[in-house]
Amino acid sequence: MPIRTAIMALAAILLLHCSAVLAADGSLPEPTPPSRDARLMLKATKRLQARGLVPLGVRPDLLERTAKPGMPAKGILEYMGALQPRPNDLVRFLHQFGAEFKIPAKPPAIELDGWETCFQNAERRAIEHGDTLGYAEGYVALPFLDTPVSHAWNYDLKTGEVIDPTLGWNPKATYFGVRIPKDKLVAYLKTQKLYGPALAICPQGTSVFFERCTPSRLVQDWFPRRAPLGF
Repeated sequence: MPIRTAIMALAAILLLHCSAVLAADGSLPEPTPPSRDARLMLKATKRLQARGLVPLGVRPDLLERTAKPGMPAKGILEYMGALQPRPNDLVRFLHQFGAEFKIPAKPPAIELDGWETCFQNAERRAIEHGDTLGYAEGYVALPFLDTPVSHAWNYDLKTGEVIDPTLGWNPKATYFGVRIPKDKLVAYLKTQKLYGPALAICPQGTSVFFERCTPSRLVQDWFPRRAPLGF
């Protein structure tokens, strides 16, 4: 299997963006349960944590691969720009309003969620713990992948540091994205009737790289005056 094909397959497995159907009463979506493989990984991680071998907030299968740092934020921006013959509105939006997020010096003491539902994981935590956690969406560059992938994570409202309930703590990862306020996130999820990307609408499901995606209604409604991007 070609290296790039293998990397894309791994990225798709790590960051598969599952959705959930909105309840009939107009409430927030029902969460998608983790797959069998995700449950087994979470169970194994908890066993290691119980023995004191792995701290909370760390996925050992990812952390052990951190021999080199992930792509820097400048590299992410260059990669985004190279995805299109000309930058689409979503890429331009992320260029204009995106920012790099700091990684905490130590792992946050959190229980991790399944790796297949990054958007759902971060969205639910931002809603349930909105007094301490914010929601961010954009790209993450991991040390063992040569391209960034679309992702969602939380951040500490006091420090601004990354708290990733899906991939866990990785001091050599790079996070680049946009903060989305809780009220706008909740309103958008109720409108969309599912968990998933808040920034993008993607044809035939969610793209791991956002390259075929267009700005969502949330972006179009929220930023029309601040971001004259032509959409």
